[in-house]
Amino acid sequence: MITLYSLLLEYADRTKSATVHIKDFLDYVNEQAREKKYKNPELAKWDGNASKLFKQDIVSLKESKLCIDDPDSKDKVVFLPDYCREIIKSVYQNGYK
Repeated sequence: MITLYSLLLEYADRTKSATVHIKDFLDYVNEQAREKKYKNPELAKWDGNASKLFKQDIVSLKESKLCIDDPDSKDKVVFLPDYCREIIKSVYQNGYK
């Protein structure tokens, strides 16, 4: 199932950063949904609706501490603490590359 959180983690992995700039992320999601909705019908709901769905779902992610607002960004950036844990775990297991 494709969720906002799964899309955020995918984007963080793509950019190799736990810091997600919301505008860039929404552009990415809209583009991915438009290009891949026929291969993956779950993406169809995101095509043209990424901003609306983001606003609906981000509140629960913040409440559960899966996302944290960057206080200096004025709601333009979110931080994914679990992604940092994955980076640390990967470096520990595989060494720094």
